[in-house]
Amino acid sequence: MSDRIGRNSGAGSVQTLSEARIAAPATNQEEYAMTSNYIHALAQRHAAIERKIEEALKAPAPDSIYIMSLKKVRLAYRERIREAIREKRTRSTAMSGEPGLKR
Repeated sequence: MSDRIGRNSGAGSVQTLSEARIAAPATNQEEYAMTSNYIHALAQRHAAIERKIEEALKAPAPDSIYIMSLKKVRLAYRERIREAIREKRTRSTAMSGEPGLKR
């Protein structure tokens, strides 16, 4: 059984059902859930880097360059988490129709 659908996607080709699902725009609720999952994944990576920093600091002769590079990665994750949270708040405010929070 073919999963081809009758919709042409240009140049005479026919999209598969899975391609159509991927191409379909996500609903606001799906975007909100994806953002939550993304934030959770970033937080887990941030925590893993934090553990590596703690382990490196416990070494008899800590490698300061390695620790500094880990701290930069940790900071980058922290910034990505903040951006994702800010975007999530913006989307949830837009979904509810309430005015956004001003800082």
